Amino acid sequence: MKDSAVPNSAPEAKLTSDAIEQLKALKPKVGHSRYDLAVPAIARWNTFWKKGVSQWAGDVLVYDTQSKPERMLLGTEFLINQNVHVAGSLAFDWVLFGESMKRFHEAKVATTSVAASPSAYYPPTSVCMGDDVAEFKKLAMPIAQFFRKKGYKEVEAVWLLEVHPSWFSISRQKGFQAGLDDPAVQEVSKIKVVDTNPVLKNDDAQAIAEAALQQHPSLHLFIMLAHQYVGAAAAVRGAGRRDVWVAASDLDEGTATRLLHGGWPVMITYSPPISGAGLADANVMGKILLGKKPPLIISSQGTVTTPENAKKAYAKDWGGTAIPFK
Repeated sequence: MKDSAVPNSAPEAKLTSDAIEQLKALKPKVGHSRYDLAVPAIARWNTFWKKGVSQWAGDVLVYDTQSKPERMLLGTEFLINQNVHVAGSLAFDWVLFGESMKRFHEAKVATTSVAASPSAYYPPTSVCMGDDVAEFKKLAMPIAQFFRKKGYKEVEAVWLLEVHPSWFSISRQKGFQAGLDDPAVQEVSKIKVVDTNPVLKNDDAQAIAEAALQQHPSLHLFIMLAHQYVGAAAAVRGAGRRDVWVAASDLDEGTATRLLHGGWPVMITYSPPISGAGLADANVMGKILLGKKPPLIISSQGTVTTPENAKKAYAKDWGGTAIPFK
């Protein structure tokens, strides 16, 4: 099957100056509902989207669900009742946001999405996202190289998985597993997953990681491809296990601070394409409003981030902004 995704640098994913002038004359009303999840990256996606649409929109609305599932439908109804011409969404849970997307469809409101499709049954017109399978596969080799330099030809790892899997988390997991299975990676250092455990919050991750450190004395790596890495890192620090590290995500204050100071216990993370996806989302809305068919998927590339490139990764993926953490 042909890959229908186009990169955010492609002409199909951008607005020309003439298109922007046409949109200014229309003065459309656009809105976005963001499911915060208390992840800093999400607020920034919204910031770049708002920056993009503010160049031409007559009115820009934002509804913050404040990480509360019960506010999702309230945000949807708010945008519909405000008669927005296009509504954007940022939600990671198909089940929770399915009803919202159904209502957008029934109200004949065009929709876009950032990071992942918010519904399997009522898809948006276009999705602006990273190719997490391909991108998270890239994390495996630097980890193997890290351990090989320390003399480890084989490493035991515990993988902490999210309790409520989403398209977002599953694609990350599939990509990272493909990286672990890559013969080239295993030739450098074989990373052997000796246990997997589901986690919901940072407290869960910390308690489970503390138990894993006791149960697996030869453990050297925790794999945590979501914001709950904070709990795993706290467990490693509390145990004083300088021979154990955490593969984390995303590039936020916690991971950035650790990487800037040498890494431990956070060894590596992935910097999502914050500015690229957010601006692409704004451009897609413009194309929809002008009656042009946008790409089904617009892909953006983030950056595998280590202590060596943390500052550059942040600047690249956060719109040229200097890293604000020390």
